[in-house]
Amino acid sequence: MYNWNEHDSDPVKALIATIDNTAARASGSLGGVLVFPSDPIRGLLEELDRRQIAWVTINRRDSNETQNFVSFDAFGGSRLIGRLFARQNIDRAVVLSDTFGAGKTTGEKYFGFLQGYIEGGMLSRNLDYIDCNSYQEMSGYERMRRYFDEFGPPRGVYASGDFLALGAARLARERGLRIPEDMVVVGSTGLHVAAYGTPPMTVLQVPMEQMGREAARMLMQMSREGDRRIGGRFVPTSLLVRESFVVEENVVQHIRAEITS
Repeated sequence: MYNWNEHDSDPVKALIATIDNTAARASGSLGGVLVFPSDPIRGLLEELDRRQIAWVTINRRDSNETQNFVSFDAFGGSRLIGRLFARQNIDRAVVLSDTFGAGKTTGEKYFGFLQGYIEGGMLSRNLDYIDCNSYQEMSGYERMRRYFDEFGPPRGVYASGDFLALGAARLARERGLRIPEDMVVVGSTGLHVAAYGTPPMTVLQVPMEQMGREAARMLMQMSREGDRRIGGRFVPTSLLVRESFVVEENVVQHIRAEITS
């Protein structure tokens, strides 16, 4: 595991030096590298290609990527939640999000939710997008506070991460709103902490272990067969229903079947 410092003027150079040293200790052979892509290290993958080192990313560098990645179906899962919001007639909703960027699924979550919400018969103008520029709880709290002060509380919040959702829920409680009676809140990471929210948080679960296993299989296949490109793979996700957004399992399965048919 190689960490990089976000304050480094050239993190790619530092990472490549470490990788080259590892390859030298392994007599010049390095089977592959698993990369968590972000904007400061976008050039790392090109350097790995030059060295004929196989690589796979967790999530895609950008929405057009078709190879060498493992991700979860953020678009499809968020589309499901958008449909569920519409089914419960949540006529004013907010997507509370971290910034779009390399290695993030925030864009897929927003556009998936938007599609599902519209498919369910709601109007796009009833959906607001809030960029928190962070995934932390305090950012969700502060951005929702500003939204509440300007527009009043929405009927529902879908957050690109569980911490943002917890921040929104905290603000709602402080403003005297009941969850889910007055405002529903859904997260989309599946962290254990969401189960201990007040109330416990409904979340779209990211299948992290399955993604890790799939990435390992891909790297082993690429190393064994000498491939440098392999089709990207999506791992299915699931909705874990708790008290912050209550929906029957048969309804979830019915809408999921409609989406995938």
